[in-house]
Amino acid sequence: MAMNEYKKELALALFNIGAIQDSRLNLQRLLSPEILATMGRELYKMARNSHLRYVYVAGVPGMSESMAEAFSEAAVTFGDYRLPVLKLSREETIEIEVYDKETREGGQVVDIVAGKSHKGERVLLIADSITKDSSEAELEAIEILENTGLKVKDILGLIDGEQGGAEQWLKKGYNSHSVFTISELLELGRELGMITD
Repeated sequence: MAMNEYKKELALALFNIGAIQDSRLNLQRLLSPEILATMGRELYKMARNSHLRYVYVAGVPGMSESMAEAFSEAAVTFGDYRLPVLKLSREETIEIEVYDKETREGGQVVDIVAGKSHKGERVLLIADSITKDSSEAELEAIEILENTGLKVKDILGLIDGEQGGAEQWLKKGYNSHSVFTISELLELGRELGMITD
């Protein structure tokens, strides 16, 4: 199995905190800033390697919001500017944190719901995992985004549970991408003696 150092580090950290359960990612525990930073870096690297196109990044409400923030911060590591992060709410409002491209500072919040100038711009949706039965929250997030005229084409998850979720998204017109497959994680866990056959 070919895992880079950071990806392997992240996999081990997820095992050590008990975040990998069956084919799901359980991030109910508070993640350390180091784990979140590594997570953001690997998610960002996957987006770059997959040549994904987007203007904004948004996390499915919950833990994925922190992952979207880490993703945005990881852009700086790769020499890019910090990406605008959309904040979703159930009231179908969206806020955007805009960072200065030169200083990479700021975090000014701008409400873009009424902003027609953003119509048709792409949003990369960050989710914790891609599984067949985990799409309700993601669909709700997509609906909020698309109701404002934004477009979602790609969903980026940390783990693909390999339960048909990717195929399900494709049928709905969305591409899904993931840093890990559950098979990769289970194989690594077995090789390191963290789980049994």
